[in-house]
Amino acid sequence: DINKFYLDHCPSIFPQASKGPFSLMRSMMGPKYNGEYLHSVVKELLGDTRVGDTLNNVVIPTFDIKLLQPTIFSTYNV
Repeated sequence: DINKFYLDHCPSIFPQASKGPFSLMRSMMGPKYNGEYLHSVVKELLGDTRVGDTLNNVVIPTFDIKLLQPTIFSTYNV
């Protein structure tokens, strides 16, 4: 399911960067992709579903770029 999701939505989730003199500077100043489209599609698919609502135990490893450290989300913490 996740493969089809990304294949269907890839062009909107990861739009092509514009070329120009400010593109390099913009890429150094913040995230490459703003994530707005991805957030809206996931919200539409999942609604108000939370990690604690899963039927199985789930562990989601992530990385916090601002704090430069890994963050783990799991159903054990819920």
